[in-house]
Amino acid sequence: MYLDSIDPYVAVLLGTLVLPIVVGVVIYLSLALACAIVAARNGRTAIGWLVLSLIFPFAILFVSIAPALNRHSDLGPREVRHDPQIR
Repeated sequence: MYLDSIDPYVAVLLGTLVLPIVVGVVIYLSLALACAIVAARNGRTAIGWLVLSLIFPFAILFVSIAPALNRHSDLGPREVRHDPQIR
């Protein structure tokens, strides 16, 4: 087999490098996904924060500290209530 022809020192080196890299990538991607989930729950765009957290891994700190956006804000047309006593 191919692994039998590899020098034992190289095999140990590959074994000790592959596992930490795979674990690191899994943790990195899970933190990016967690950032997107937290952003979506706070009323922000999940895709944007996912991309931002892939570029800047500490973005989850910013999205978790920032206050949640109010979905029913005054950005839309306002409802006018008429008081019959006021002319």
